[in-house]
Amino acid sequence: MLTFDVKGSIVRSAKIRKQVTVFTGSGDVGVLDQFRVGCFLRKSYVALSTFNVHQVLRQKSSSSIMAALSRPLDKAYLVYFAMVFIFGICVDLQDFWPQQLLPQILKDLRAMYFRLSNDPLCQYLMGNNAQMAWFNSFMYLELLFQLPASILAIRGLLKGNRTIYLLMILYGVSTATTVLPCLATFLAVPSHEMATSVDPASLTSGERLFLLANYIPFFIFPLIMAVDCTTEVAKDMKVAKQVTGTAKAK
Repeated sequence: MLTFDVKGSIVRSAKIRKQVTVFTGSGDVGVLDQFRVGCFLRKSYVALSTFNVHQVLRQKSSSSIMAALSRPLDKAYLVYFAMVFIFGICVDLQDFWPQQLLPQILKDLRAMYFRLSNDPLCQYLMGNNAQMAWFNSFMYLELLFQLPASILAIRGLLKGNRTIYLLMILYGVSTATTVLPCLATFLAVPSHEMATSVDPASLTSGERLFLLANYIPFFIFPLIMAVDCTTEVAKDMKVAKQVTGTAKAK
């Protein structure tokens, strides 16, 4: 609601009248002075109204964000999507960056990941192995769908827009589906001790555990997201059906 500080404006107009009295030696305000007072009051009204509009919008924005994130899972989703966006841009999708624009610190970060994990999927990808075209397609899926979906999900969650759950269902199913073959690959790659010269890659026990620890959360959490958002959409549909039925009854 917009408010106007009438008392303050009267005080200001009284001060102007006093100044006019001192200047003219009379308590009567001329036409020019009345015009000046009127302009001052109009400017004061606009300034106060603008201030109150911004104040109301800030309060509304703050309250809407708090209401939007009232569910603990929505807070977790917000953190998850922010993390996915940062890691996707900085690590996963480095191959899509112009290499001359890629900061050295990000190159070092990815190299450190390779040293710790010995990720066989990334080795296949860098080797342009035709049998790993499915994994290459997953990278394009992340770039063209999952990354933009993360941005839209962050925006929708902050605005409290429950229709974003529909997109989050698609994201959750898509991500869980693409991560599952990666987990199967890590489990199928032979151990370093049992590897032969024919095996294109092998993993130590520590490397396998490191990979599973990094990939499993990106399978379980999106799966939980898909189930949870489906439940929320079903609730909204039920409420909408009840409201429609009530309206028809009237």
